[in-house]
Amino acid sequence: MLSGVRGRVMISGYASELYDDILTGWRRLTRRHYAAGGNGTVLRSEVLWMRD
Repeated sequence: MLSGVRGRVMISGYASELYDDILTGWRRLTRRHYAAGGNGTVLRSEVLWMRD
């Protein structure tokens, strides 16, 4: 479905081999941030996949 979308697309999530395989050629930006959860605050890496 994503390959058929016209225009700019941005997907936000966590590192995923599935997304990396499907979104080959897309720009990938990784940012680290702190996320609060049941086990306290944890340092996580969030990923943005972007296509113009």
